[in-house]
Amino acid sequence: MIKFNECDMIILPEGLSEFGTFDMNSIDVIFDLGYLTTKKILDENGGTFPVKID
Repeated sequence: MIKFNECDMIILPEGLSEFGTFDMNSIDVIFDLGYLTTKKILDENGGTFPVKID
């Protein structure tokens, strides 16, 4: 993912690719996807984000 080489963290919820960049009609669903994915990652890792060192 070369376009993300400057990012410290990337959260890519499953199903997000089903929505367009400007799909404001689905904004609540898009928000929930991000929120729930982030919460799941935190819950699975004791409240912190996992560290990946390349």
